[in-house]
Amino acid sequence: MRTRRAVAGAALILVVAAGCAGGGGSESGRPAARILSDAQAAAQAADSVTIAGTVARGSTTGPGATTATIELVLTSSGDGRERITGAGQDIDLIRVGQTLYVKGLSAPGATSAYERLPATDPRAAPLIAQLDKKTVFDQLIKAGDTTAVTGTATVAGQPAVKLTPGNGAGALYVADDAAHPYALEVETSPSGAASGATAAPGPTGALMFTGWNAHTVISPPTGTGS
Repeated sequence: MRTRRAVAGAALILVVAAGCAGGGGSESGRPAARILSDAQAAAQAADSVTIAGTVARGSTTGPGATTATIELVLTSSGDGRERITGAGQDIDLIRVGQTLYVKGLSAPGATSAYERLPATDPRAAPLIAQLDKKTVFDQLIKAGDTTAVTGTATVAGQPAVKLTPGNGAGALYVADDAAHPYALEVETSPSGAASGATAAPGPTGALMFTGWNAHTVISPPTGTGS
């Protein structure tokens, strides 16, 4: 149970550590704070988005190393789906209306079937937060963060503006389109530890953002009913 939550936490940390819309034209040339504000507004207004990538935490050769692959589908209705695969396990979270379906967070040896939880169940609250688009992007894109524009790039064929946080660890790429300034990719790398420090490295990896405003319908898992 603890290992499963650690893997899920590592993926969520990547999203948190990274830390729209104008009326036409481009985002390049605007201040970093304005680009962040535009990207936040665009994300919150979008009907849906898919976030996918891989996160590594710890030394790639050490005994505590973990790698997680995450796919997260978020919608403006609150329905969503998350799958995290890593450390030899699969974790699935699905929210449809006021019901949450959970698989993979039970103790080892427990049934592999989905557990059905009402949204009012205290155990459901932190899991629902992971599927809430507003909560995720409130953490992901913080307009008050100290961030600098450090260049431009092409991400999945789209021109993008590169933003780098003050500590220099990682980058956020925002579409260079003032009408649709969506986040396209976030990269995270651990900030450099002070000389002589022994702290374990933070998560590293990249997440891609696709399917902005796609027509997305989240359905209950097969065999669980409506």
